[in-house]
Amino acid sequence: MAARWFRISFARSAFLRVLESRGVALDTLTVVKGVRAMHEFVSEHRPQHADLDELVCRWGPAGEAWEFAVIRRMQRHGNPVSELTLTFGYTATSDRSATGEVAVSTMQQIRALDGYGATRGARPRYRRLDQS
Repeated sequence: MAARWFRISFARSAFLRVLESRGVALDTLTVVKGVRAMHEFVSEHRPQHADLDELVCRWGPAGEAWEFAVIRRMQRHGNPVSELTLTFGYTATSDRSATGEVAVSTMQQIRALDGYGATRGARPRYRRLDQS
């Protein structure tokens, strides 16, 4: 499949279009569907003129909650790094207390993460899609 292109500054809008094409709204997104959508977005949509384009997962405590995030880091030559972050917030428990951050490239790598495993069977309290 030919890659689709987007401007880094419009990454949030481009990702929301991916969700829309899957018939999923951000406010009802499960972590499984969110991770798949972000992986599809990285696999099939390219930021224009990017020197950096990587996918990272980060998890750990955040205030009173515990979060699992999938982050797409992008950078155009000579510009600061931009991050598109899809975050799922959960109730902090003893099973959800670990922290970590790792670059990933496949769904298998994501599924094998301790942070991803800690989300199994839990309903997110909130979801956020931020771009910096």
